[in-house]
Amino acid sequence: MDEVPSTRAWGFEGAAGGIAISGVREHAGRVTAEVAVDIRAAGRFACTCPIGFSAEVLARFHRQLGALLTGGARHATFGDVGDEMALTIDATDDGRLRISGFVAAGMTTAVSFNNLEIDRGSLVRSYLVVDLICREAGVAAVARTSEGASPPAP
Repeated sequence: MDEVPSTRAWGFEGAAGGIAISGVREHAGRVTAEVAVDIRAAGRFACTCPIGFSAEVLARFHRQLGALLTGGARHATFGDVGDEMALTIDATDDGRLRISGFVAAGMTTAVSFNNLEIDRGSLVRSYLVVDLICREAGVAAVARTSEGASPPAP
């Protein structure tokens, strides 16, 4: 399969900071991208570093995001091939969305973040962009969640 470039970017944003994934490229089932972390909760920390992951990992995350948004799941997780980045999104009992994780790729030390509240709108937008990236990469991203519910409206 030829390399599939994408200008698609996705991420999760809230008042305390955010995570952005951009510069996505796919070649032979392996996806590379840049991850940017901007945390403003206690001072400010920002970094950008490269990551790599399999297209199947992205497709699984896509399905988990869909289930999270439709109420079929309470968590969605994403991690890269070399364990240089991991994200977990949790839905709380009161309907809020929180993200926790770490980024260590290309850095001498890792940055971790816990329970940053994120906006539902950024989660919905990310779901739709990840869907497009999976379709571009030709992996099994489907327009319906595993429970058969329609994807969330933007």
